[in-house]
Amino acid sequence: MSSPAQSSRTSGGVTSPQSMAKVAGMMQTLKKASDLFRSCTMCTKKFTKPKVLSCLHTFCAACLQSSVAPGNTVIVCATCRGETPLPRGGVSALKNNNLVNAVQDKLEFQQQITGEGGRKAVCNSCKDSKEAICRCVECKRFLCTTCKAAHQRMDFLAGHQMISIDDLRTGRAQDKGKDVATECAKHDDEKAKFYCLTCEELICHICIVLEHRDTNEHDLVDVAEACKQRKDAVRNFLPTVAEVRNKFNRSERQAEKTQENMAANIELVKEQIEKESAAIVNMVEEEKKKLHSQLDIIKHNRRQAIADMKVLAANVGKQTQHAYDLSKTAIEEASDGDFLSLYPILIGKLQQLCHEVPGDIDQKLEYVDFTAPSSKHHIDLGTVVEKLGWQMCGEFGREGVSDGEFKLAQGIIACPDGDLVVTDSGNARVSIFNSRGEFKGVFRPQDGKPESNFRRPADIARTSQDQYVVVDQSRYVKIFDGNGHFLRGFATLQAGEDPNQKVCPVSVAVDPQDRIFVADYIRRLLTIHQNDGNLIKKVPLDVKPWILTINSKQQILVSDYAAGKVECIDLNGRNLFTIDTLIEGVQGKAAGVCCDSNDDIYVAIHPGTYGSSPVHQYSSTGQFVNVIAKGLYNPQCMSFTADGRLAVADTISIKMFKLKSI
Repeated sequence: MSSPAQSSRTSGGVTSPQSMAKVAGMMQTLKKASDLFRSCTMCTKKFTKPKVLSCLHTFCAACLQSSVAPGNTVIVCATCRGETPLPRGGVSALKNNNLVNAVQDKLEFQQQITGEGGRKAVCNSCKDSKEAICRCVECKRFLCTTCKAAHQRMDFLAGHQMISIDDLRTGRAQDKGKDVATECAKHDDEKAKFYCLTCEELICHICIVLEHRDTNEHDLVDVAEACKQRKDAVRNFLPTVAEVRNKFNRSERQAEKTQENMAANIELVKEQIEKESAAIVNMVEEEKKKLHSQLDIIKHNRRQAIADMKVLAANVGKQTQHAYDLSKTAIEEASDGDFLSLYPILIGKLQQLCHEVPGDIDQKLEYVDFTAPSSKHHIDLGTVVEKLGWQMCGEFGREGVSDGEFKLAQGIIACPDGDLVVTDSGNARVSIFNSRGEFKGVFRPQDGKPESNFRRPADIARTSQDQYVVVDQSRYVKIFDGNGHFLRGFATLQAGEDPNQKVCPVSVAVDPQDRIFVADYIRRLLTIHQNDGNLIKKVPLDVKPWILTINSKQQILVSDYAAGKVECIDLNGRNLFTIDTLIEGVQGKAAGVCCDSNDDIYVAIHPGTYGSSPVHQYSSTGQFVNVIAKGLYNPQCMSFTADGRLAVADTISIKMFKLKSI
């Protein structure tokens, strides 16, 4: 016998936990959808003749009308301040948002059958307001005991399907009656059963005869087919819109964090100033006030700048969230007619949002410091420092063959735990170091697996699953676990390709989806693989690849050592921009390339002689920003640590750089 937790019995039969869970889930979905249209934010009342703007926010027609001054050609949204062109017919010509009433009606229906909030289903067929016991699917009406009997006595109604309120409430049955056709907007008492794909308009038979009969100019389909096509189109945008929403949400959180760190640093500097001033407080009070004032001005200016970034990120984030929720609700809850009525404005907004990109949150805004004077016999307490510069903060390793030494340190990857993993081409090994540069061990090839042996390992990348991908001069890409044990290897040459052709994998990168990108120097080719090695696609390159990296926008940056340039390409190989690696106007050789968390680009450049190589910083679009390091021996690959340090594989040592006050 089933326990109460397993099932409950009613007059209609057994209710499964799955059915009850489905009903609960339906209520939750409807409530979330209803929250989108809880009330008009202009009048704070229930919507009356809801109209939707191009930003996808909905208001009462009368509220919008009252907000439009004579002569205005646009309507400014009261929620997001976005502008919607005012149609020729004025507010009344704006799109109706029938989804508002549809969602509210569905929620009310569900609340009636579940009894939520003390509500109950009342008979729609008599004036006695008796409690309903069932619902007629075809008539879409609740019926009491008397009306149900009368309903069933009529021959022309005898075939109608009746569902008990108990079955509806427990989820054993659902009212899946057909959608009621939308009324034609132009012809009274006519149903809009067709959709003109050309005009993106719901139409009736009369519309076809009068305005849409030329099939060479008008592509007409059934409403159900049109709705399916349009829902698929909107659904295809949702993952991209969700990602845009997530990016702006991250941008907003980053702005909040930057503001918190900035405020914390301001307070820290104030404490430092207090310590400096304590000994000579009577002499330095005036100077202290000036410094505090300076800090307060910085705080005010930066807070405003950060607040603007945060507001922008929040607004666009909310727009994308709103568009996402509305689109999903429309797909799941709207009738065909309601959905198609919304479709043109919905798809237009989604297309617009998919091109939105969050602006970079400048981490330098959170920085502030204080420099104490060399002499404390002055009233001058010091200077508030706002500028940062790159300085070398450490170096480890030397030329040699022993543990922790290098003959050609080439590839390098910084791990989340602070470890650094370095490929040493000259010693044919991959070494692991901790964050202090102390040697920890090496990657181990597997006995009996010749493809695991290193042959001048050139580069290394890391997956989100803590696996390491190594390329060398063999034909195999090698994958190791987080402890340096060999897992598997795969060849970049696929079945059917000439096995004797020369290959030379020189660099490897992994994107957030753990796809593996391998650059082949000889074949001038980028091969993209699944984590298991299966080939996804080949991308021919216009350059001889040396080092490659991938930024957060899924753009690929490839250095060409001999040509002295870095090309930024998309996943199809289309050039987006090119960086010429010049040293004081003279062409240098482009070696290592990497990106920071803001997608700024860092390039190690060889002038042709050892010991004088710089590292240049460029913006995310390729404009020169700064020289961050000079005098490197022979820099190869680079990688950023979790705490923002730049690790450079400099052939015979690893050099670490950090932003510091200057």
